[in-house]
Amino acid sequence: MIPNQNKIVVNVRPEVWICIFLVLVTLAVYFQVGKFDFTNYDTAEYVYENGYVKDGLTAESIRWAFSAIHRSNWHPLTWLSHMLDVQLFGLNPGAHHWTSVVFHMTNTLLLFMVLRLMTGNIWRSGFVAALFAIHPLHVQSVAWIAERKDLLSTFFGLLAIWRYIRYVRLPSIGRFMAVLLFFILSLMAKPMMVTLPFVLLLLDYWPLDRFRFGFKPEVSHHSPRSAFKAALILEKIPLLVVSAVSCIITVYAQQTGGAVGSSVAYPFYVRMANALVSYVSYIGQMIWPANLAVFYPYPGVLPGGRIIVAGILLAGITCLAIKFVKSKPWLIVGWFWFLGTLVPVIGLVQVGSQAMADRYTYVPLIGLFIILAWGFPDLLKRFRYQKVGLVVITTFVTITLTIVSWGQVKTWQSSVTLFERALAVTKNNYVAHNNLGHY
Repeated sequence: MIPNQNKIVVNVRPEVWICIFLVLVTLAVYFQVGKFDFTNYDTAEYVYENGYVKDGLTAESIRWAFSAIHRSNWHPLTWLSHMLDVQLFGLNPGAHHWTSVVFHMTNTLLLFMVLRLMTGNIWRSGFVAALFAIHPLHVQSVAWIAERKDLLSTFFGLLAIWRYIRYVRLPSIGRFMAVLLFFILSLMAKPMMVTLPFVLLLLDYWPLDRFRFGFKPEVSHHSPRSAFKAALILEKIPLLVVSAVSCIITVYAQQTGGAVGSSVAYPFYVRMANALVSYVSYIGQMIWPANLAVFYPYPGVLPGGRIIVAGILLAGITCLAIKFVKSKPWLIVGWFWFLGTLVPVIGLVQVGSQAMADRYTYVPLIGLFIILAWGFPDLLKRFRYQKVGLVVITTFVTITLTIVSWGQVKTWQSSVTLFERALAVTKNNYVAHNNLGHY
């Protein structure tokens, strides 16, 4: 007689498998950075030739981090991050690289959890996070040690969005103060997230659905819906004040450091034209990420036809998003997320001499990824084999981007490989020539 044996069945939630996959695919792309060297493009000033950073976490270095305007920026948390790396690992470049990879991996998981919490859709949220983890345009933010500020800013920005979701579901002053705190920390790493109040307003529309859900008719005798919409804007005022202060500090720091281009060298019509073309270029690179470089020289006066086509394309997509604002709310939210979060770095105020930069897309591309994740199922909803089609598309995109990103990461192994690659894919790249020659 064989006794009955109780079988233990462990049910692992899909979210856990998705998180494991996101970690593994990120490692597949970035594991190689542990053998990479420091590059001579800004990293010297940020780490290995910066006396305060090389001292690690000391009272004097911490004081300097909060008081100094260095490299035309005020970002004390970024300096503290580099100091902590030196304190723990010395000047071992591989360890510094791995810290950046861990932050990128954490940001990927945070993005997945935030979208999952807001939308309730596990698989689409996972697809957005996967694109965020492995897209070649994000390599610069991860593989370039000097861009630690990008990763830190996004980390705290996503934490602010997470706390905002909690606040929306159960409003309280304490929960709102947590949002404000994480927002301030994000800006103290890099002022990229100054548009967060705008992003939160977009999320109020979709997927949080606050423009329709939760308003009370007794708020106003005349227009209760309008009154509630106004309240959504009013609650963002503390965040907008913080944004304004951050903008003032940033402009002062960049002008003090001489990073802001003059109106003579960069007239407004030239900057506006470059902004329009750059928006379209970022979309193109998102779809076909080829010929990526560490630095893209400013083109000067662009052909009129190219500017007109870019303007028409952007206006057309905007009109399309507005047309489907009710039936496909993810389209307008994703599109305006992309447009809005790029505003601080699109070049209307020219900082530096680059025309555009891969690192600027680290947060903005999330908007386009949302459009793809919700758009593919919408396009295939009448297709008989919708699930099979989505699996095929997702698998193909994931494998392709992983391979391309792995190759893109490889270009960051040294100053030689980095700038030789830039010279191979761009023209008149004086920064690449200078840094390669200096090395």
